[in-house]
Amino acid sequence: MNVFLSHASEDKEIAEQIQLALVGAGIDVFFDAESLPAGGDYHARIRKAVKNTDLFVFLISNHSIAKGSYCLSELTLARERWPHPKGRVIPVRIGSVSFDLIPNYLRAVTILEPDGSIPADVLSVVTQTRPIIVPASKVKWLPLLALPLLAGTVWWNAQRLKPTQGIPQKPVVQGEIKTEQAITGLREQLERIATDLNRRRSGTKVDGLIVNGDIVPLTDFFTRLAANKHLIPGDIHDTMQQQGLVLIEFANARDDASANEIMKRYVKLGEQFYHQFQEAYQSPSSPTPATPRLHPERGSVE
Repeated sequence: MNVFLSHASEDKEIAEQIQLALVGAGIDVFFDAESLPAGGDYHARIRKAVKNTDLFVFLISNHSIAKGSYCLSELTLARERWPHPKGRVIPVRIGSVSFDLIPNYLRAVTILEPDGSIPADVLSVVTQTRPIIVPASKVKWLPLLALPLLAGTVWWNAQRLKPTQGIPQKPVVQGEIKTEQAITGLREQLERIATDLNRRRSGTKVDGLIVNGDIVPLTDFFTRLAANKHLIPGDIHDTMQQQGLVLIEFANARDDASANEIMKRYVKLGEQFYHQFQEAYQSPSSPTPATPRLHPERGSVE
């Protein structure tokens, strides 16, 4: 996922904190002039960056909406691309700004007003923003995609079902069983979504996959992942979150080459997930738990 972070130079400190939070979650961020190579037409390159972004985050302050602010020029470019900001533009009020002064385009959607950590709140909204995809008529069947996708699914199932005879198993408590079930359920949901998205690219109608531009099961996946974050080891949670974001990129791929490269990343993340999962719940060298035990009273996947 690519995010364009629009902010006034006076707000650069908080913008940098937001950038670091997003980058830490595996999200590509276009951030100020440092994201541009030297030379060339600055405005033309800003226009290109907005054109290629998936989400546009606008930091609302008295500086960014002041008359003559370059942020307003960037906002104009966003509006040219998306006549309505729903699902694409995330306005974030970071200062005491009168609501009446905020551009109508930004007021057309819910404005984020963080009441805690601004970077954390922005990251949460960005990762949970409903995935929006291009119309089916604008994508083509990618014949090479079926192979890596199928290989990834078969590989995961084969690894998950490997015989464990002779491999020392970690002691398991009830809470760990519930956690493992939650992780497995989320992982299998991801695989179904990936398969359905690939079928859709082939022109096959998949009922319930897309509603009003939203990838419904992927939205549900992010909701379930967030609800069970306290149960899931951090590295596994982050890998599954990255896979979900990669599927959004896949759904919006503009050409065959890009879609193939995106799916390779998805499969590679699947391999990474398996190794993390195996390390957390199967220790081939020692029966000693590699991660702290999870408490049984913490619940399981909804």
